[in-house]
Amino acid sequence: MMDMKTTRLLQQAYDNHAQERDLKERNEVLPAWKSEIRRNFLQWVRSQRGYSILDLGAGTGRDCLYFKEQRMQVTAIDFSEKMVQLCRKKGIEAHAIDFQFLHLLRRQFDSIWAMNSLLHLAKSEMPGVLKGIRGLLKPGGLFYLGMYGGVDQEEVWEDDPYTPKRFFSFYSDDHLRKLLEIEFDIIRFERIDTGGNFDLQSILMEKRIGNEGGKG
Repeated sequence: MMDMKTTRLLQQAYDNHAQERDLKERNEVLPAWKSEIRRNFLQWVRSQRGYSILDLGAGTGRDCLYFKEQRMQVTAIDFSEKMVQLCRKKGIEAHAIDFQFLHLLRRQFDSIWAMNSLLHLAKSEMPGVLKGIRGLLKPGGLFYLGMYGGVDQEEVWEDDPYTPKRFFSFYSDDHLRKLLEIEFDIIRFERIDTGGNFDLQSILMEKRIGNEGGKG
């Protein structure tokens, strides 16, 4: 598991850069690939007659605000208090919760959105967190996961512009697929060229029915 020191450093990094990140996101144009992913996810949720969306690792609340403006009922969680405060200033219900304690929400959602947030989990933590995510979904609920990756790697990024430097976990497609299939039925798994160092693994899933203990 990721030790408490690493977790605190990660929280500190996002607290330190919260205002800077918010200003940047307010003034930049969202990449076309990311806009398309959000639109497609929203269409899928509506096609299932879903209304509630939980944003895991919501950051400044940019995606939450988009979903809220589309008349969805949005809840945000992030482990950075500063990020949570920024979400609340945008009129979004937001909670400071570590992904290890998702059960504290004590409710279920029609859909869950996690864009580049689970990549800060240690690989040993991922199975338990995915099980927790599954527990937060209503029967037939949708889960979208976006992860930079394509290779198996786990380390503190030495060239990170954030202070302190952040911890990242990346997965090969096969490794990530095997993890996800324990708790979810995969509807779509795509690799998207973002123009950066890593592709985005873009996965839409559905909660598996009648399998509370996982696959098998």
